[in-house]
Amino acid sequence: TQAEFESMRQSALDLSTEFPIAATAVADSMYLMISVGYDYQDMMSTIPDAARLATAGSMEMAEATNSLINVMGIYGDRAGDAAEISKVFANAVGVGKYEMGDFMTEMMKNIGSANQLNIAFSDLAAYNVALQNSFTSAEEAGTSFNATLIKLTDPATVQTMEEMGVSISNTDGSLRDLTDIMADLQVALSGVTGDAERAAIVQQMFGTYGQRAALALMNQADALPKL
Repeated sequence: TQAEFESMRQSALDLSTEFPIAATAVADSMYLMISVGYDYQDMMSTIPDAARLATAGSMEMAEATNSLINVMGIYGDRAGDAAEISKVFANAVGVGKYEMGDFMTEMMKNIGSANQLNIAFSDLAAYNVALQNSFTSAEEAGTSFNATLIKLTDPATVQTMEEMGVSISNTDGSLRDLTDIMADLQVALSGVTGDAERAAIVQQMFGTYGQRAALALMNQADALPKL
């Protein structure tokens, strides 16, 4: 409606005054959200958080908006609202080594698999932060962790871990907390003294791509950041 259009125009101007973002960039992000199916109210409540995220992460407004759209599209309400998602992103960048753009690149590699396993969004962010010092790039870290997550539902991996005394699932069939799984796996492998033998066992369970992330998380099971 004309009233909504005027409200959008004024909001774009107000946000461009509050943040170092051009009003045209804000308007473009508004239309982006509308074009992918968000209604007026949801769009108007999300855009200010996208502007805050863009400013905090030194990102383009469109990149910040797309990041929120992607998370909300995959996780839905389970990730929280745009403000809560932005807070998780900001906290992760604050304690991790990657800037916002690289961190989002890392997370987008595994967010779909994590959602299918019902891993909480804040926990997913913490796992991705924990992996950063073990890889040379965000894309590599994100891809390896995705491979780890996929293998957690592989029947052969599940059987091998259960034979080692490590349970993947709760009694209701849901995935146990990943930190607990990795801590139990660490204990199960404590009798393996050689690094090469240990790596070979983990590679057998999680594959060539997934074993690096699995080993990194096992070694940090007691020191994951709280986001």
